[in-house]
Amino acid sequence: MSHLSAREWGRLQASKAPPWGEERWKRVSIILGLELIETKEQPKKRTTNRTCG
Repeated sequence: MSHLSAREWGRLQASKAPPWGEERWKRVSIILGLELIETKEQPKKRTTNRTCG
């Protein structure tokens, strides 16, 4: 059995998760009371490029 640090384990779990779609970002922003703003920068790999404003 491999011994992973908490950070390594978290990154491994995140890499297995599907990317968030537009609807999920909207739901989370409503729950947190945030306004999500698109940026001009191109997204990296599997992440969606968002900022809170």
